[in-house]
Amino acid sequence: MCLSRKKIIEREIHRTRRNVAYPDLTAVKSVAYLFSGEIIAQDTYWKKAGIPVDIQYITYIEGKRGDDIRTDVIYRSDLNFLKLPPDKLIHQFINTPFDLLFDMDNLQNDVLTYICASSKAKFKVGYTYLGRLFDLVIGLDETNKYKLSSEVIKTLDSLKCKD
Repeated sequence: MCLSRKKIIEREIHRTRRNVAYPDLTAVKSVAYLFSGEIIAQDTYWKKAGIPVDIQYITYIEGKRGDDIRTDVIYRSDLNFLKLPPDKLIHQFINTPFDLLFDMDNLQNDVLTYICASSKAKFKVGYTYLGRLFDLVIGLDETNKYKLSSEVIKTLDSLKCKD
């Protein structure tokens, strides 16, 4: 790994000082997901919970872009000389203040870690610990990581204030 790329990612992780508050589940309107490889649709978890949300995905795929014009996919051939995505590909995504951002990657991917760290999302969720990057970490193994949405919905529902 390039030393300067590592410094850039670490700076993004530690740059943001946010006041973190657990979101009210009924107030969640926008959710974003970061995937490495194939996207596994997560809207069924939100529909089952009865929460209407706008969902956006970003996925990273090894290989060349070719004729693919999708804007929610970042290919290895799109990366700059530091092996990070150029601003034109991620600017809109990272500047959108999503209510929840899920990192569904196993944290071996610097591209998705950088996007997650740079994001203006209000609340970031992961399934493995990575410093101060995530506001909530729910420990799941690799085979159960796609149940992260369900676990977060249950957790936030149990944390809501009782009147």
